[in-house]
Amino acid sequence: MTLPSFDIPWFKLLIVVALIAFVSFGGIGKMRGLADGEVSSGQIAALATQVKPGEVVVYTINDCLYCKLAKEWLDQHKVAYTECNISVDSACSEAFNGYGAHGTPFLVVRGQQMHEGFQTGVFLKLLRQTSS
Repeated sequence: MTLPSFDIPWFKLLIVVALIAFVSFGGIGKMRGLADGEVSSGQIAALATQVKPGEVVVYTINDCLYCKLAKEWLDQHKVAYTECNISVDSACSEAFNGYGAHGTPFLVVRGQQMHEGFQTGVFLKLLRQTSS
């Protein structure tokens, strides 16, 4: 049995393009918000206790990896949120379109919109700015 050769130019080009895209979009650090500065777990827990039901709305679609990761982070840190799945709920879809949103996850944090997906640093900054 012969293994396929990975010396194919298109395969190398694909790898390079994927790496450039990953770095350009901030990689895992951007998704996790690490580029926005480290926040201690105690600070996150304190902010999470101040979030009341309905203050954070996460607009999602079915089979969205980034939606799943955002919800897992929120669940892990015990942040109250309401999921609004635009794939199955027409009211959610109308609200999503009303915001002029283009992709998911799309979050509304105490009335402030997160148009760039879920980034923990941005999310925590919004919680700090809007805390009472």
